[in-house]
Amino acid sequence: MATITNRNDFKEYCLRRLGFPVIEINCDDQQVEDRIDDALQYFADYHFDGTQKVYYVHAVTGSEIVSSINISNLYSNSLMANSMLIGATSGSVATLRDGAFGGANNTTIYVTGNQAFSNGESILYYDRSTGLTPTGASVVSYFMGDVDKKYLDLSNTTDSEGNPMEIIGVPRIFPVTDSQATVNMFDLRYQLRLNELYDFTSASYINYTLTQQHLRSLELMFTGEVPIRFQRHMQRLYIDWAWGYSEAPIGSVVVAECYANINADVYNKVWNDRWLKEYATALIKRSWGSNLKKFNNLQLPGGVTLNGDTIFNEAVEEIKALHAEMETQYGSPLEFYLN
Repeated sequence: MATITNRNDFKEYCLRRLGFPVIEINCDDQQVEDRIDDALQYFADYHFDGTQKVYYVHAVTGSEIVSSINISNLYSNSLMANSMLIGATSGSVATLRDGAFGGANNTTIYVTGNQAFSNGESILYYDRSTGLTPTGASVVSYFMGDVDKKYLDLSNTTDSEGNPMEIIGVPRIFPVTDSQATVNMFDLRYQLRLNELYDFTSASYINYTLTQQHLRSLELMFTGEVPIRFQRHMQRLYIDWAWGYSEAPIGSVVVAECYANINADVYNKVWNDRWLKEYATALIKRSWGSNLKKFNNLQLPGGVTLNGDTIFNEAVEEIKALHAEMETQYGSPLEFYLN
């Protein structure tokens, strides 16, 4: 038996199951494509093989502004890499990201402070080497960073190989900082390892394990988990912490545990899934029957009579049976929830 590895072979397989080319399948090609999309969507929503656990890794960014002024016209020497920019109204400070002698137009600058530039505000140029503060430059574009948006945009997420993937859920994020950790000899865990777990061959790790659990309980009691909010259609991960400060400074790395759909065009073994093939065939059959119902009992040349109701009702029963099979055999078990 040949393994189906692409969308076109999958479509032809479903039509052959319905009798094509011996029997004319009265469905437009776009209708067939739509039913395949519906089958893939249902497969991703309910089948335990339709999603995968992934980790989203992202470095917190600051805001950026782009200026159109010709820097060389302000000074006898162009701005150097150690130059700074100051907002005229907000007072925010930025430094040149790629500044060098002979700086061109549209030079991108990077916000280094916690205070954000206002959208479209005028900016003051300040060169450390000259001490001048000329005015007259206006902001052309303003790109809000994570510290100003207060959320992470997951809409263009890709996997490690650069393939696009759709995030459908974010259960948690890993802490960026640890309120109990101090990188010195007075750290509780450092002392615990030093005095209680100095020798793995003779010392018992029972007390160490219990103490670690106790420390974690204290962490949850006094600090707690960082509240997060995610909605799959918005593709925005809202994290309720102090953006840009101690909890999430610019450049710090955020790691989120996520669930993403399996992209059938990338992982082509999805097309050969038994349940998906049966379900897509049943959906196409229902569309076929729905089309024929409009001409029910129509007499064709040769004495053939169209009977769309029979095809439609058979497809409905097949779909109902496949839904029940999904719930009992292929769907992920429901987790216990206590409010």
